[in-house]
Amino acid sequence: ALFDHTTSDAGHDGAVLCALYCGAVECFVTCGDDSTIRLWPEAGPTAAPRQPQVLTEHTDRVTGLALVGASTLASVSWDLTLRLWQLDAAFDTGAAAGATHASTHVIQNAHDDYILSVAFSPELGQIASSSADQGVKLWDVRCDTDSSPVDADGEMCVPEGKRGKRCCGVLLGHTSDVSCVKWSEPLAL
Repeated sequence: ALFDHTTSDAGHDGAVLCALYCGAVECFVTCGDDSTIRLWPEAGPTAAPRQPQVLTEHTDRVTGLALVGASTLASVSWDLTLRLWQLDAAFDTGAAAGATHASTHVIQNAHDDYILSVAFSPELGQIASSSADQGVKLWDVRCDTDSSPVDADGEMCVPEGKRGKRCCGVLLGHTSDVSCVKWSEPLAL
């Protein structure tokens, strides 16, 4: 079987809102209404036994996932954050089920309303996030920012001890929620 769920962990409490497969780490990734991201390791004759892992830093429903490169995961949430996670670190040798895993980058108040989806363009090195604030924002994954207690509007952007990503564009003009964002051609949104 590709996936052999044999632990007592029952999965998400509520709806699963997004799912993807990460081949580099050989796991399924799901997110949902319960504010968690769950990593389900692939089972098979060549896969080493690993325990499912739970990423718990979001504080409201997690609505979108995207792979950023081979093993970095971008997640967005109704808590107005965009987070980056190193999936391979979650499965480091000896990682027990239920172990705590921290995101590597956090952008708080990434939008002014619920964040609904996320997509990555490897050609541009940019993440696009869409929101109920009727906008799309572009984030440069090649450009880290340091912790900053406040932005120009006086809002917290990047928490202490974390790194962020620079906003490199805002697309406005929609008259309702932007429920999904995808990159089409290599350089088009």
